[in-house]
Amino acid sequence: MVKTTSNRVVTSVVVPTYNGSSKVERLLISLVKQLNETRELIIVDDGSTDGSAKSIARLLQHVQNVRLIEKSNGGRSVARNSGAKEAKGEFIVFIDDDILVPPNFLERVEYVQRNFPSSWVTGTVVQDIADLPYQDFFRFRSKLDYVPKNLEHSLTGLVEQPFFTTQQLSVQSSIFHEVGGFDEQLTDSEDFELSVRVKFKGYSILHDVKNVVRHADYSDFDKFIYRQKEYKDSKEALAIERPEILERYPDILRSKTRNGFFKSWARRFFVYNRLWKAFFRSDLRMVIPETVRFKMYDLVISSTIFAHSSFKEKL
Repeated sequence: MVKTTSNRVVTSVVVPTYNGSSKVERLLISLVKQLNETRELIIVDDGSTDGSAKSIARLLQHVQNVRLIEKSNGGRSVARNSGAKEAKGEFIVFIDDDILVPPNFLERVEYVQRNFPSSWVTGTVVQDIADLPYQDFFRFRSKLDYVPKNLEHSLTGLVEQPFFTTQQLSVQSSIFHEVGGFDEQLTDSEDFELSVRVKFKGYSILHDVKNVVRHADYSDFDKFIYRQKEYKDSKEALAIERPEILERYPDILRSKTRNGFFKSWARRFFVYNRLWKAFFRSDLRMVIPETVRFKMYDLVISSTIFAHSSFKEKL
């Protein structure tokens, strides 16, 4: 599906999706309202098996400046690079399919890119809180949302960052291709690895606190822990395969050993087990004050991920 009305494209929005039919449509509806003759939308269906391509094509059949690319499954890095190769815009904006954007999203992206043309810009991502049985956990996750501490010193809402997230990311197209795009050999932590390459090449990474999007990821506690384990595994593998990254960012890639009898006991106590599963799935937890309850979430997650880590043995 290719529908265009103009050869002059300023901004290309790339949305990769895999089996995202239940969530990507919400994002596309909000993005379509922001399209004009200088903006194009590229959706890359990465070999979905849930009928995503058909539902997307049906949704966007009368929309101009939209392209749908269907390809065999290759992972997020391949999908994003595929969309970037087809992009005609001066700027490329990557957005994950489980993100919800505000009405002025692209306007803000273009404003920042024009004023900071050599920068990679990531925005603020906050957890959306759904009306589901585990919404208490979503409230805890929203507490984890990161806002730079030195924001008060920024009149523009932009602060320098060492890394970025590809949940929302914008950059000049020429710079993206000059750096080499995403490493297609990586199936995870590809945004971290690209961040490191970007910094190695001397480009700045900016966090735009004023461009806030919502992360509509409604994974429950079990799925969240599993995903965090995957992140940890991928970073540990990256540390072994890319020693130059480990040398520069040891605290990011290496699991920190917690010494002492008490810390060791606490870590074992809080590792996710049947006791904690039963507790977090019961209404009993709501009797505990929110501050204490959220701290328990944090201890169980961090202890479980640390116990899962085998990086220190590999070294």
